[in-house]
Formats: sequence, structure tokens, C-alpha cells
Amino acid sequence: MSATEHAVLVAQAKAGDANAFGELVTRHERAMFAIARAHFASDADAQDAVQEAFVKAYESLHQIEDDRRFPGWLARITANCCADILRSKTDKMSLADFATTVQLSLRLGQPSPSPSSLASRDERLAYLKAAIGRLPEDQRVVLLLRYAEDMSYEQIAAYLGVRSSTVRGRLQNAKIALRQALRVLDTPSG
Repeated sequence: MSATEHAVLVAQAKAGDANAFGELVTRHERAMFAIARAHFASDADAQDAVQEAFVKAYESLHQIEDDRRFPGWLARITANCCADILRSKTDKMSLADFATTVQLSLRLGQPSPSPSSLASRDERLAYLKAAIGRLPEDQRVVLLLRYAEDMSYEQIAAYLGVRSSTVRGRLQNAKIALRQALRVLDTPSG
């Protein structure tokens, strides 16, 4: 969706057109869910955060200065809603299910795994999930949008309101951190 299309739909929604806002929700719901999943292990919690974000966005539409920048504005609202929900909970959730969501198990496993390789893969996945959960939020979000939602660098940049080079840098830093974390498993102990 182009910036001009966003501007038209946002302007219509600001004028009270509920269908225009509904179209914005439809077009951005998956990406906002991906952002929320970067904060929560539970799909239900992520969906609650997305719904809250859309309600806040609807109520605050008049505050957006440049209608063409709606995706980034919405992404910030979604991330803020997630942070608010997490602050209100005593048991913060991590990104433990991310690797399963993006099916990293297929990339780490063997075509015909033996029982011992399955145990090794499960150990690697558990370690990877923990490593992803320890990434800074900006890196987790970029990683999720790139691999879970298969977004281009330009699409991610538009959603987050940053430059493509920033997206590339965050993704590169996330990959480096994950490679380093997985090297621990590949190092023989003893």
C-alpha cells in the first residue's frame, strides 16, 4: 500500500468513515500482530495488545500529522500498548515462541532427523528462543517482521518510521547476536 493510499484512507477515517478505518485495520493487522508477538509468548496477549492499539489509534487519528506515515505511527502505538500491558503485569512474557512462529526449526533441523539429532535440535531451539527473547526490542521487532511476516526492508522501514539502512543494521545486529549465542552450543565442552 502506497503512502498516498494510506493518506486517503486516513483522511476518510478522520472524517468519520468507519469503513476506511476498517480497511486500515485489515491491511495492517498482521504486521501489528507480528510486532505484538515480539513482546508476548501468548497469541492471546498479543491479539489483546493489537486490539487495544487499534482502539487507541482510532481515538487518536486527529493527532497524526502526516497521514502518509500512518504505518509507522500505528507501529509505535502498538509497541507502546505492548509495553504498557507488560508494565501492568507482574510476570513479563518473553519471545519464547518466536522460533516456532517463524519455523526456524526447519532451518536448524535435518531432513530426516534421528532421535539424537531431534534432541540436539530441541536443545538448540530452546537456546535460540531464549537468545531471541534477550535481544533488544528494536532487533526482535525487525527480526519478526522480516522472517515471520516476510516483509522487505523498505516495508519494515515504513512501518517503523525509520530508514531502510536502520532496518538492515538492526537485523544484522540481531543475526550476529543469535550466531554468537548458538556458537556456545557448537563448542565442545570439556
